[in-house]
Amino acid sequence: MSSWVLTLFVALNILMFLIAAATYVCRAAHETSRPAE
Repeated sequence: MSSWVLTLFVALNILMFLIAAATYVCRAAHETSRPAE
């Protein structure tokens, strides 16, 4: 496999992880901002 393909694959994995982490943080912040029931 070419090195640029590997780089692209790693970059995509990092991007997916960042998106998932951001979504989780936003969801957690949303949950805590609501009054506990």
